[in-house]
Amino acid sequence: NPPGTDRCAPGGGPVSARTTLSVPEELRQVLTEPPPIPGSNPPVALQRGDLALSIPGSPAPIVLRGEAEVVLGRLAPGENSPTVDLAPHHAHLLGVSRRHALLRSAGGRYSLQDLGSSNGTWLNEQKLPPHTPYPLRDGDQIRLAQLVLYVHLPRGS
Repeated sequence: NPPGTDRCAPGGGPVSARTTLSVPEELRQVLTEPPPIPGSNPPVALQRGDLALSIPGSPAPIVLRGEAEVVLGRLAPGENSPTVDLAPHHAHLLGVSRRHALLRSAGGRYSLQDLGSSNGTWLNEQKLPPHTPYPLRDGDQIRLAQLVLYVHLPRGS
């Protein structure tokens, strides 16, 4: 919620306590950096069945090479690990759940589904209902809570 708000944005209930967290400088830069242009050249060479996820402010994309199922989330001690740990990208501060979303590949095409996350999953700024797969295209924007990722697929996918 923005500073000075007395109602919670999702449900409209009163904000009973205010907590201020300092935002690390590197995260502040990521949040204000302009996003990549959708459909721009992938950051790496991709083959059929590959997918790359770029995160604004991150030097290298996350490359998935022909994996059938990938869980996006953040590592928490003593729990099932996600396939892709987004903790290095400030996932905790940005509201990413431990097991937030699933990427599934079938026939060289990927889909995205929310795994019942606490703070939601968006595809091109459309909130996804939990446990329903949606196809991915090159240049799509995925938002896990407040963490933004861009999809890169091989040409012709």
